[in-house]
Amino acid sequence: MLSFYFYQLGDRFYYENGGLASSFSEAQLDQIRKTSLARIICDNSDDIQSIQPLAFIQANLPNIRASCSDETLIPRMSLDPWRNEPVWV
Repeated sequence: MLSFYFYQLGDRFYYENGGLASSFSEAQLDQIRKTSLARIICDNSDDIQSIQPLAFIQANLPNIRASCSDETLIPRMSLDPWRNEPVWV
């Protein structure tokens, strides 16, 4: 676990490290951190209407299945922080 921390720290392109013109802003990072596997499955699957918020953990009392349309339990990422962002070519 500690070695992964040092890889993050030493990789100037790791998405949470700032300091470059192409780095994510804090508002963008907040939106990225909202994303979960449950939201990705809900948004990209055809016949799924509900899933547990912690997708890898069995659905039980603290991790009950929630509707994919329930954005309080399975938050949706907003792309607003990327508006008016320069395009890097």
